[in-house]
Amino acid sequence: MKRFVFSFIIVFLSIVSYAQTNLDGTWFCSDSQSETVDKEQGQGDLKAVMYQTYRFKGNAFEAESQAKITMDISAESTDGEKADVVFRIDVTGSNSGTLEFKDGILTLTPDKKKPKVTVDADVEGIPGGGLLKSMVANPLKKELANELKKVEKYKVLSVTATELTLQEILTEKEIKKGDKAETLVFTRK
Repeated sequence: MKRFVFSFIIVFLSIVSYAQTNLDGTWFCSDSQSETVDKEQGQGDLKAVMYQTYRFKGNAFEAESQAKITMDISAESTDGEKADVVFRIDVTGSNSGTLEFKDGILTLTPDKKKPKVTVDADVEGIPGGGLLKSMVANPLKKELANELKKVEKYKVLSVTATELTLQEILTEKEIKKGDKAETLVFTRK
């Protein structure tokens, strides 16, 4: 009987342990920021909404990042001419690779293939907006592609059936620059 109870406890603890650390599934996180700028030459509103989705299955992951940025600027020139300009930028990137979850650390290593990145920009209220659009879109596309090629490391602060809390593990270079580790809370879809 003792042997049966002991075996039952071991099996129960294994199941509970597996349930607490199982990351398989789709996890979603969003964040929004807004800022108002008011200066002598004009004023403007900046709004950004960012989305991050991870799909974990076994030792593989797929990731999709998206940012929607809107800048609405009203300005007046020195000769009294007013201008209202609206920038809308939608950036989407995705990649996949392998994951390792060991000792509470989640490591996401992207595949060597080039990540998929799209940038859609729209400029209203300014002549030559198409040129400005290309000047903004190309550097953003390159920057996101470079970010998606990097290995990401997170400390798993908690994981439940519905919520995953991760804290970035910064590189030495990021620490020297004064960057602060960000904590992200994901919800299971």
